[in-house]
Amino acid sequence: MAIYYDQKFKTWYVKFKYKDWQGKTHATTKRGFKFKREAVAYEADYKMQAQQNPTLTIGKLVTEYLDDYKLNRKESSYRNIKRILELHVLPFFKDMQLGSIQPYHIKMWQKELKKGEYSDSSIKTYNVVFNTLLNYAMKYHGLPANPFKVTGTTGKITKSMGFWELSDFKRFDAVVDDPVYRVIFNLLFYSGLRIGELMALTVEDFDFRKNTVSVSKQYNDITDTITSPKSAAGIRSVSLPASVMAMVKDLFDRFYVIPERPFGYIGRKGIKFVMDKYAERAELRPIKIHDLRHSHVSMLIKQGINIAAISKRIGHASPAITLGIYSHVYKNEDEHIAEVLDNIREEKTSPI
Repeated sequence: MAIYYDQKFKTWYVKFKYKDWQGKTHATTKRGFKFKREAVAYEADYKMQAQQNPTLTIGKLVTEYLDDYKLNRKESSYRNIKRILELHVLPFFKDMQLGSIQPYHIKMWQKELKKGEYSDSSIKTYNVVFNTLLNYAMKYHGLPANPFKVTGTTGKITKSMGFWELSDFKRFDAVVDDPVYRVIFNLLFYSGLRIGELMALTVEDFDFRKNTVSVSKQYNDITDTITSPKSAAGIRSVSLPASVMAMVKDLFDRFYVIPERPFGYIGRKGIKFVMDKYAERAELRPIKIHDLRHSHVSMLIKQGINIAAISKRIGHASPAITLGIYSHVYKNEDEHIAEVLDNIREEKTSPI
């Protein structure tokens, strides 16, 4: 840093060397600053701007970012991010140079998204993806500041979570007259497996002697591939009621040739369609397939099962994740807890 005071003009000036985006060294001088801090800020900003590639557009940045993203993430995640960037970011910013993007541009883009027929949750996701892209640009291309720091990310992530009580599921189960779908729904409800985990199961994953299912993979219907679980904790052995395992064995015995993945040939949409049909027949509110997993966890919590055991059973990396998702279930138990404490207090204070 070379900041000087000009006695003749009573102002500050700066004289320094800098490197451009190609690594070449240059020198420059700028005079006429009323305050020293202005000269200091000018030098810092000048050096940062000089390191930016003036020809780098948002379009080229997206290509580079996706190439890097693909190396470190699952194919399904890559395709999702690629789709968002191509459909919702590039149409607005493809030819804009990285160094020229300002909070104003982000604000105008956010307004355009709100005019479209997108949910708040989708808008939030598009904002988060674009924000991450510009953070990447700050880290690797010298973008001085992320304009999202000024505008913020608009939209709102809303995760609806439905539940069936045990009595609801029994009512549902009573009207399911298709043996294949009956096994699918019982497995999902009583195991807490994700639908992708169920669809990846092979016959060898079922241990009918121990009444367990081994989970070590999941089916990705976007890429039509079998992949590893979401995390290392997803590899686990899940115990099941003997009655449910008996249903599975009976189903397998009916097959002339058991498919390599007994539940992998039925599409997710087909399962949901059938599930809604039987829910209507049982006069139950429809829920998502994944909500059978939520129903399983809710049932275990209400039965007083230790949260660490539940977390391990459903393949979460830690009990903290499980608590974060299902904390509202515990809140519903507040009145019951108060009753228990009242009973304990009365027992201790009652006369002998």
